[in-house]
Amino acid sequence: MSDYLTNQALVASFEGLALGLHIAYENRDFDPQELRDSASWVSLFRLPNDRDSLTKAELDEERGIFQISYYTPSDLGIGSALETIDTILQYYKHNRTVSAGGHDVTIVNSGRAIGQNENGWWRAIISVTYKTYIQRV
Repeated sequence: MSDYLTNQALVASFEGLALGLHIAYENRDFDPQELRDSASWVSLFRLPNDRDSLTKAELDEERGIFQISYYTPSDLGIGSALETIDTILQYYKHNRTVSAGGHDVTIVNSGRAIGQNENGWWRAIISVTYKTYIQRV
């Protein structure tokens, strides 16, 4: 029950979807211009909220957002992008549990914000709200 395993569970669950997308991970070099404006890609971020001490069992509840920013070249339309986004949203549905190293993370809900053009890419942000329990330190 740790920060590391929470992150691993969320990232591994996305990788397991095998969508064929290039992935920009936190704190790793990634240059989308190397894709030559021909391939879609995502960036993954975990945005944890404060932890709440809800139990006497030395566990803190953490709720947060697993943000998936989906990028596709501008001017290609959004049909294919929306199909991929639908696949992601259908996977991250209420009460799904993803795990790593025996640590469980429960999906609360998911949704996406309005898409917008940005530096030659159309971007849609997918927010996956999760909760998990972390050993109190």
